[in-house]
Amino acid sequence: MMQSPQTAYNFKDIMLVPQLSEITSRNMIDLSTEFLGTKFKLPLINSPMRTIVGSEMVKLFTDEQLMSITHRFQTVDEQLNHMKHQRFKVCSVGISETWKNDICNVFSSCADAINIDVAHGGNSKVADFVSWLKKAYPNIKIIAGNVVTPDAALTLVNPGADAVRVGVGNGSACTTTNASGHGYPQFSAIDDIAIAREQSSIKFGIIADGGMTDSGDIAKALAAGADMAMVGSMLSGTKETPGNVLLIDGIRKKQYDGSASFETKMATLSPVRNIEGLATIVHYKGEAYRVLGQINDGLNSALSYSGAQNLNEFRDKVEWVIIA
Repeated sequence: MMQSPQTAYNFKDIMLVPQLSEITSRNMIDLSTEFLGTKFKLPLINSPMRTIVGSEMVKLFTDEQLMSITHRFQTVDEQLNHMKHQRFKVCSVGISETWKNDICNVFSSCADAINIDVAHGGNSKVADFVSWLKKAYPNIKIIAGNVVTPDAALTLVNPGADAVRVGVGNGSACTTTNASGHGYPQFSAIDDIAIAREQSSIKFGIIADGGMTDSGDIAKALAAGADMAMVGSMLSGTKETPGNVLLIDGIRKKQYDGSASFETKMATLSPVRNIEGLATIVHYKGEAYRVLGQINDGLNSALSYSGAQNLNEFRDKVEWVIIA
């Protein structure tokens, strides 16, 4: 099928433009946000990855009044143990019949929200699963993904998804684009879906998932229309991530594996095929609250430069340019 080339942009392709500001102190800025009916201190979620979130990360995010999601590459009992630490309880599932049984028998009685964690959310099976889940448990919020186009997002929202995860091929531990040639520049994916949301009669949440390497990228994701930013690599190597600290050539490091990596599939006894993730060793970063503090400071600066006191004002006032 022939088509005209379309231009799309990643975070590093654009820059936010400083605006006239009456912000005289960062203390004037409020970064809190309401998402899926619950208020959080920052628009931030941990990525539901095996080497990112365990009981310590869940507890830290809960203590910091942030949203935390458990990962699905563990037993149901392990997810339940981690959910005990959560203020807003969110588990992750796949779309098999086994997961349906787990929802019916376990998660339906304790989850505030369920994250349907599938690499390619623009799939009729995912939409069918969303439809089943919303009809069976209408009071449970549904997060579904991953998608990068408005059509795919609305395919999940129309049958009942309350929020979509946006991003394919952009994560630092993701090799989907290398393996399949597919993906979409993350800034434009968020922007396109946010525009479609404005034009739709259905309102839904947008989670930017992947491609953010610093607080500036998170600010750009929020400027494009994301309600929340899901971070993985920025938290990798911190004390609270699962796994032991490794001493390699006298330097402290930790393991960071993509969800579709060979290592994750082996560790979870999954079929070793369709490898679309990397396993890497990253430098040890110390306690994760320092990373959260850097993100908090960076977002405060972002709102200050745009003359905004809160995230709603930021989205109204922010402007950006494309870097030629």
